[in-house]
Amino acid sequence: MHERSGLASSIKYQRRSRGIFGWLFLLAFWLFNGLMALFAANTWWKVGGGPSLLPLGQHIGAVIIPIYFRAVGAAILGLCAYATRAGHRVIIVADDPPRASHR
Repeated sequence: MHERSGLASSIKYQRRSRGIFGWLFLLAFWLFNGLMALFAANTWWKVGGGPSLLPLGQHIGAVIIPIYFRAVGAAILGLCAYATRAGHRVIIVADDPPRASHR
């Protein structure tokens, strides 16, 4: 016969909540990244759209500068969104309470 140990099996997980500033920074982060992705796609479509009268250096600058601003903006807004998370709650859910062993 299989005996159970005296320990209960449980699941422990953490839940974090956000305040109003946390949600605002998170919304700004996603909007900024979405707009920058659209801007980068539009710029790359214009630059890579065939023969142009622009020199090569202007093509490279048109691609590198938006990537730089996106990286800096995403880093700043991402850190702000991460820093404005509220404290976490630890929730423990017991699957099966321990049973007293009768020996």
